Amino acid sequence: DETDNSGIAAATVCATNTVTNVETCTNTNASGNYSLGPVVNGSYTVEFEKTGFLTECWSNSLACVSPTTVSPPAVGVDAALAFDPGSISGQVIGSDTGLALPNIRVCASTPNLVASRCTFTDTNGNYTIGGLPTDNYDVSFFDLLTGYLGECYLSTSCDSPTPVGVVAPGDRNGIDASLDPDVPPTPTPVTPTPVTPTVTPTPVTPTPVTPTPVTPTPVTPTPVTPTVTPPPVTPTPAGAGTATGVVTDLNGNPVFGVEVCVRRGLPAAEWCTYTRSDGSWSITGLPTGNYSVIATDLSSRYLDSCWGDLDCANADVFGIVSPQSAGGLDIFLDPFYSSGNPTPVATSTPPGGGALGSISGIATANGAPAAGVPVCATAVNFAGQFCATSGSGGAYVIDGLATGNYKVDFNNSTTCYRSKAGCFSYTPVGVIAPFERSGIDGDG
Repeated sequence: DETDNSGIAAATVCATNTVTNVETCTNTNASGNYSLGPVVNGSYTVEFEKTGFLTECWSNSLACVSPTTVSPPAVGVDAALAFDPGSISGQVIGSDTGLALPNIRVCASTPNLVASRCTFTDTNGNYTIGGLPTDNYDVSFFDLLTGYLGECYLSTSCDSPTPVGVVAPGDRNGIDASLDPDVPPTPTPVTPTPVTPTVTPTPVTPTPVTPTPVTPTPVTPTPVTPTVTPPPVTPTPAGAGTATGVVTDLNGNPVFGVEVCVRRGLPAAEWCTYTRSDGSWSITGLPTGNYSVIATDLSSRYLDSCWGDLDCANADVFGIVSPQSAGGLDIFLDPFYSSGNPTPVATSTPPGGGALGSISGIATANGAPAAGVPVCATAVNFAGQFCATSGSGGAYVIDGLATGNYKVDFNNSTTCYRSKAGCFSYTPVGVIAPFERSGIDGDG
């Protein structure tokens, strides 16, 4: 495989005699190795073919244009096949109008990709996501501009999406969507309870009686019962949604006093609150719509962070249909960096120049420190992957790292740093050589 130099199993390798045109073929084994023979002496062209890759002949002749011939016995007749990707395409319309929707964000994701492949629909609502290897994909549709609710393929919830199969290099077309409009519900009028006014009786001043020789008859005064004025009745607003979550640092400790804002795309609006002493937060009174969540530490102890796997410039969104609630909107905050915990710095400097740095941490399995877990740091800004295996107590150290950003995965990409399951996306780990970046823990 030209991408990562790994062997390609079950590729077809054929040697064709340039004089007799007799063809002898075989398949590569699980490691990508092959052996052809016996064949008669002569001159041969060697062709390599595998579904999902571009066909080529030895040596590096794409589509076998002007191939180089070989004569047996010959060894080292190798090939590095280039990926021939597949694609997913379709159209997005509005269910209320039947008209095409432009600028809808469409993403295809699978556990076997480091990050989702995304695009936006054009003015006719059409889209194509290219560069996809053979696999099953979850296809999601989200509106960031025009006021429609998000969904996954076949109008399913993205909690249990319908997978879309792609066989590279083919195009899986007709993966369409019809999005429902984001219409706020009509509020139910609340009729206040009528309050019957109470009339306070006017006090009567008794007329003085002039005493006479006749003994007066005693008069018992009529008691007056005091009237209590009822408190005012506050009408309850129509149904509204609630969002809740917890903000913690990378060690799981609650962070108090962080500003948390829930933002709606259209119509644009924002609701904010602050985390409690246990890191929890809640915001009520949210109408139906699509929302993102951002946590900002006004004390400058931590970097801004958003809910989900994407960065805050293009944050994940969730939907609320009032009066329903959305919970589990938890956010992890990364501390501001220092010389010992450096800011990620983009670089194109490959390994080998000057003193080198390292990444260390604890690898766990189901939350417990575990030995024998493979941990790899893959350079983001240049080619290179550096791996280590956790020892007793789960401790690992990856040495030989140049200044740059790295993707750190645990147990063959079961998860990436900061609990990114399946490594759909990842948080880059910055290293400034010759410093060590410690505390990069992960559960594999």
